[in-house]
Amino acid sequence: MNNKSIKTHFDINVFITFLVLFLAGLALFSFRLNSEVDCSNVDFEIISNSYTTEDLIEFKSTDTSGFN
Repeated sequence: MNNKSIKTHFDINVFITFLVLFLAGLALFSFRLNSEVDCSNVDFEIISNSYTTEDLIEFKSTDTSGFN
């Protein structure tokens, strides 16, 4: 079987578009990976005179690693 009618043609504009989108996605992924903040260790203090219903209970953050 002779497939001389099938041509492989890569348009340079499509290749450049995919390359630019890939590099932009890689840059955004790198930025997100490097700006990650660890929030697994949360420290807080409970301020209350009693722990019954209808009493005010306050929570105060004592963690210094997070952002305000």
